[in-house]
Amino acid sequence: MSQLVLHVGHGKTGSSALQSFLALNSTLLEQFGIRYPLNAQTDRAARGHVTTGNREALFEPMGHGEVRLVSSETFFFDIAEGNETWELIRGFGSSVEILFYVRDVFDHLVSHWGQLVKRRGYSGTLEQCAAGFNAPARTRLVIERLRQAGTAFRIANYSRHSHDLEGHFAHVLLGDLASDFLEKCRKFPHPVNRSLAVPELEFLRAYNRYYVGEEPQHLADELVNRLPHIEVTPPFIGSDTVAKVQGSVGEDVAFINQFLTDSEQVSIAYKGPRAANPDDVFCFNAEQLRVIAQTVCSDRHGKIRQS
Repeated sequence: MSQLVLHVGHGKTGSSALQSFLALNSTLLEQFGIRYPLNAQTDRAARGHVTTGNREALFEPMGHGEVRLVSSETFFFDIAEGNETWELIRGFGSSVEILFYVRDVFDHLVSHWGQLVKRRGYSGTLEQCAAGFNAPARTRLVIERLRQAGTAFRIANYSRHSHDLEGHFAHVLLGDLASDFLEKCRKFPHPVNRSLAVPELEFLRAYNRYYVGEEPQHLADELVNRLPHIEVTPPFIGSDTVAKVQGSVGEDVAFINQFLTDSEQVSIAYKGPRAANPDDVFCFNAEQLRVIAQTVCSDRHGKIRQS
């Protein structure tokens, strides 16, 4: 009997890092009985670049007795929407298991804001973004839909495992075989799809506000892929915004926490800086300035010096 394992996100819980790790070790995974199908996206992932996973593998025929792993954050939204893809997933019945991560609320909010800035052309502040933050509500909807369908699922808190996400996922996927797999697997020497630092985000916010044209994804990717070791510290969130977010997500987080062990509970506590940057001064190092200048000039069809 074939078995389908779907890793569905949630967004901003290390999916790109996991997809790169899985693509890099796809041959080794097969030796442990799990097939992670490759495609053009997974080829990028195996080089440590940002990708969207191997979603297309869901729609390909499975071999007898095959255990197939498919990873894409888009499945999370398919389940939430209850669309045709969700109906296909549900049709696998007891032969499918859903795996996904959640995240502590303010960690998730900050990362979500950063994603909007670097991928969607968003120019709003973090506080403005917080007003529409609905990740816990969407997660609750997904859990309710999975429970109603009787679809097996497992959840873990990314905030507890971000230091060794690949190791945790391997244990979830392989159980007792995980230690042997981790001894043999390859890992990237640098972070994959790091968050942007606050100065980088502030530059992109200004870019988004004034530039009429393509969204800044190319610039964000250049910063992430070429400068993976930039230190990232969380931005300040004001007390009024903290209180509003905590009030809006409390019930949904309490629901989600019913399905998590004590050590995995989603926290709504704010643990970021207690004071704002008083002078709105944002600092870049020489490498960041070089990548920004090269990418902006390239986007304007200029000639780029290589030195």
